[in-house]
Amino acid sequence: MKYFNSSKSLAISFLALTLGLLAWTIFNFSNITTHVDSNIFSLLPKSDRNQIAKEFIDRIGKSGEKSLVILIGSDSLESSLAAEKYFKDLTIGLPVASPSSEDYLGLLSKLNNHKSGLVTPEDISKLNSEPSSYWFERSNALAYSLGNSAVPWKDDPFGLLNDWVYKLGKVTKVRPYSDSLIVEGEGKSYVVIPLVISDSVSSISSQNDLADNLNNAINNTKGKFPGLEVVKSGVVFLASATSKSVERDISLIGLVSSVLALTLILIVFRSLYAVGVVLITVLIAFLYAVLAAFLFFPKIYILTIAFGTSLIGMSADYCLYWLTASIDDQKNTFERRRYLFPGMFLALITTAMGYLLMVATPFTVLSQMAVFSVVGITAAWLTVILVFPFVKGLHFKESPSVNLIKDLELLISRLPSKVRLAVTFSMIIFSLYGLQAIKVDDDLRAMASLDRDLVADQVKASGILGIPSPSQFYVVTTPSEQETLEKTEDLAKKLDKQVADGLISGYQAITLYVPSIASQKIASEAYISTNKQSASKSIAKEFGMSSQWVKGQNKVDQPLTIDDLRGLPIYQKLSYLWFDSSLYSGKSAAVMLTGVNSVAAVKVLSGLSDDGVSWINKTQEISELFGKYRTLFTLLIFSGYLLTFLIVFIRYKRDAWRAIAPPIFATLISLGVLSLLGESVSLLSVVAFALLLGIGTDYGIFLLQYPGDRRVLLSISVAGLMTLISFGSLAFSSIPALHSFGIALLFGVSLSWLLTLFFARQVSLNA
Repeated sequence: MKYFNSSKSLAISFLALTLGLLAWTIFNFSNITTHVDSNIFSLLPKSDRNQIAKEFIDRIGKSGEKSLVILIGSDSLESSLAAEKYFKDLTIGLPVASPSSEDYLGLLSKLNNHKSGLVTPEDISKLNSEPSSYWFERSNALAYSLGNSAVPWKDDPFGLLNDWVYKLGKVTKVRPYSDSLIVEGEGKSYVVIPLVISDSVSSISSQNDLADNLNNAINNTKGKFPGLEVVKSGVVFLASATSKSVERDISLIGLVSSVLALTLILIVFRSLYAVGVVLITVLIAFLYAVLAAFLFFPKIYILTIAFGTSLIGMSADYCLYWLTASIDDQKNTFERRRYLFPGMFLALITTAMGYLLMVATPFTVLSQMAVFSVVGITAAWLTVILVFPFVKGLHFKESPSVNLIKDLELLISRLPSKVRLAVTFSMIIFSLYGLQAIKVDDDLRAMASLDRDLVADQVKASGILGIPSPSQFYVVTTPSEQETLEKTEDLAKKLDKQVADGLISGYQAITLYVPSIASQKIASEAYISTNKQSASKSIAKEFGMSSQWVKGQNKVDQPLTIDDLRGLPIYQKLSYLWFDSSLYSGKSAAVMLTGVNSVAAVKVLSGLSDDGVSWINKTQEISELFGKYRTLFTLLIFSGYLLTFLIVFIRYKRDAWRAIAPPIFATLISLGVLSLLGESVSLLSVVAFALLLGIGTDYGIFLLQYPGDRRVLLSISVAGLMTLISFGSLAFSSIPALHSFGIALLFGVSLSWLLTLFFARQVSLNA
């Protein structure tokens, strides 16, 4: 211990490591910033219920990040088309591109090679029943028709493949119009502009730049064409708006909490030198915290950085313990470290325990916040323990703040026994009220902070275009491709009934594009019907077609398979309907739904699941998971208090309750206060109370470790105020998750500090 107290080697090594990491960070700053992620779904948990569904959702998310759509509508289609051209001219040079029409032509060419198996059920019925004269007249009518067909008459003289392609086209409401795409909705004709974002747009800054440029183009277009309506939909718009909102929070909350914290230090110690020492310690904590998040996680979530503003108060606490202990202190710096070390070490352990409970959740962002904070406060603790004994000038004189805190403690300690009993009884009553008055809210949507106008546009675009919901769908999984396709077709027949009953407006399934071989076999048998063969020969005579042509119209083609589409661009677009899971050797398909708009519909749809067909209701599942982990966290907090009590009891025996009781009562009373304020309790609130276990216990530990030392009383009081400034500022965040976390700690820390003084052992205060 003597070597530890006097050796410079550890201090020099720590400073050398810190300077090295600082230099590395400066040289790699641009690389670190590219890892900052504004993902608005970073609060979503890792689900353990259906890993294939999770993989599917991840794929949808990655695809959605690169897609966006603009709808332009007005009173006249001509005006909308003119506005489309003007908008496209404004977006020339931006990292976005329109899908190529060659993708569609390539698909038609591929389908033509497998056309015998691609026949609609209606045409199959006619092929099995209608005479040859019907097919002869039908072919003649198509030959002289002035309308445009997707497949040329020569390749599809009876319009069978055209009918199948037309039915496939009914999956979407969008229709081609010259070189544009249009859709009807809400009494208007909208021009549809689908865009694909370049891979070069990956960082937050590039997303913001693209969103700003597109918004400018939209505003300029609306200015050029009065009365124009523009509806925009895309993750890039939501991500940009969210990141800007979070950045504003970080800037404002960080600035306010920093100014207040440094002002508090200046008032207490009346020294700019003390302010500088605390500031450097906080910066060291941030350096280690950011690098830990960068090294241990593939991305640094912007929510973690927003939460990181609270690290200002937590990392400054250990500075304050040292600085307040130096007020009029006659001990040398190494004796002071020996004096403070037991309390500071136990405080670090209990605080880290509170943070590490966050790692127990399936929420990646919460795990990252925990690692970020634990590494940051540990770095601050090491700075104080290793470096401060060698820093000159850390010795301060008593300020009026010491007497102010002393007077407050004396006021509380001199409360008559009857008053103390009445206060304790009132706390118990209000704690019981807090337990029964809890308003729980596990709704995922309550945790998000999305621009209302953008969400309204997103909903409107989805309704007009008939875009399926990515949160409610089926996953069909079997050992083989054909089994999965056949099971998907069985499910589709059941969904057709739901469409007819009006419970849903439609669905999308891979079997609409690639029927099972069994279904194609039935179609092919009808395709070569005797009546159609006879009509083919008559048509060949009338139009001078060769016998080879006749043979080609009456042969059975190879069935279309998933592999046949793999080389085409459409396969990537259908990746949300069919995928080979890396976790499972079988084959999986998704069936997406549109127009699910009632609880009754959800109940019926969930009843269609069976062996191999899973119903996924992601919003409900996540909300249930929030509730599950809120309950689990409550049990963990209870266990944490028991464990902490045992640790504290080993050292402080019968006085251990004085350290544990304050945060317990603070938690229960805070629940009552939150209820009175109309605030609901979410998972993040419970996480905050888990953290209060560590923070609140620290205050009691220091008073037990250093009884009667008014400087320690000052240190925990200033530390409490610092924590209030840092965590309490999150209560004013525009992000509901951070607001819920901050407001719980705002009341929890305040009450914990006051109750620590209330339950403190009564001894005479000395220097």
